[in-house]
Amino acid sequence: MKKKIFPLIIIAVSVLIFSGCQKSKISVQNDNQIQPSPVKENKAETADEVNNGEENTDYSGWQTYTNEKYKYQVKYPSGWFFMKDYCCPPPPASINLNNISDKKAEFAAKQINPGTQWIDIDCLYEGKIDDIGEVTLQKQEGKQFETKKINGLDAIVFSQDRGPGQPVAVFTWYIVDGKQGCRLGHESGCTFCQNIVNSFNYIN
Repeated sequence: MKKKIFPLIIIAVSVLIFSGCQKSKISVQNDNQIQPSPVKENKAETADEVNNGEENTDYSGWQTYTNEKYKYQVKYPSGWFFMKDYCCPPPPASINLNNISDKKAEFAAKQINPGTQWIDIDCLYEGKIDDIGEVTLQKQEGKQFETKKINGLDAIVFSQDRGPGQPVAVFTWYIVDGKQGCRLGHESGCTFCQNIVNSFNYIN
């Protein structure tokens, strides 16, 4: 009887030892598995958080317009046209930059064509932003606006609809250096206009 029990004990012990080794081996394998890196949440950055109205745009190949009277410079794309004395204020207070023509009649005829892009710049303002009557009036009318910094200059931008039949948003910027100011206006469909605005700076 003892001879039969002894082999059974040996087999039982062997099974226990073998199963323990397997568990240990599995445990080691699990510990050695590469754990996935924690996924970093990508916070969506707003334009203000990225550059607060300033962008690192590559302006190589762009043209530069310098206004000696009102002491400012602005860049505009190659292939665009500079139209001086575009509107109402005395020259060179008002200019237009566009992708159509440097001739007023041709621009007027084609400015509503698809693909047309333009920006107007008028400089007849003095003082700080809150000294500009147009800014005060638009605030009183409840127009939506944001305050910005353009190349370190104080700026404010108003957005609005053009009205029935032309529901394209128009953006009106006022940029000042504390002594003088300019107004820049463009439609929302202008893909280059934000970069043009970002290039605006006063010169000494």
